[in-house]
Amino acid sequence: MKKLLVSCLLLASASAAWADRLYVRNRPFEGYVIGTLDNLSALEVDARDFARALGYNLDEVDGNWVLRSPNDKSAPALTAGAHKLYAGGHELAYRADVDRKLVKLADLAQALGGRVVRHSELGTVDFDLINGYKEEIGFDPKQFHLIYYGADWAPAAKLFKPVVVEFDLKKLVPVIYVDCMQPRSPVYKNFIRYFNGDKIPYVVLLGPNGKVAKTWTGYQDIGPWTTEIQKLTGQRF
Repeated sequence: MKKLLVSCLLLASASAAWADRLYVRNRPFEGYVIGTLDNLSALEVDARDFARALGYNLDEVDGNWVLRSPNDKSAPALTAGAHKLYAGGHELAYRADVDRKLVKLADLAQALGGRVVRHSELGTVDFDLINGYKEEIGFDPKQFHLIYYGADWAPAAKLFKPVVVEFDLKKLVPVIYVDCMQPRSPVYKNFIRYFNGDKIPYVVLLGPNGKVAKTWTGYQDIGPWTTEIQKLTGQRF
């Protein structure tokens, strides 16, 4: 997978330049971005560049700007000439810089129903829209699932994966494997939203209706780990 470094110019008021990699919908973001990996809440992108990366448009409507999908012609109630920016029907704060409109990535995620995930070991930040579960994954939202996040190059993940496989063979809870090096896979796209850690291996016990019951980071011993999962899922020994 070809990974491109995102470069950005320093704004006059900026305190730090972007030095990490940003992916939007599993592709390197080639637009204007400012901020650092250590402070995702302050990370800003140019609204037009971001819309292009997302496959959306940034339309000017009555002296305002509306970020929306190409098939969406709806718009919130607008005041002509107000110079406001909207996404997902929500007004978003932005900073003007010449011809750029700098918006916080976290605000865009909240407005559009997206997810921002930081992978410190991979050196990336990923933004993706949250979609419904796809049938080909074989996910039943009415029962518990164990979601394992790993990558074969990571020593700790390579050590722990056989333990996960051994647990999987017990058939106590269905296990879904998410390869963090395959961001275009349906499994990754559907379950990366639950990755709240910054290290792998990372495991989520997902309860009915997508409720997170428990998370683990790092290696786990099969015996105590199995017992804990049985208690969390209400299974009898």
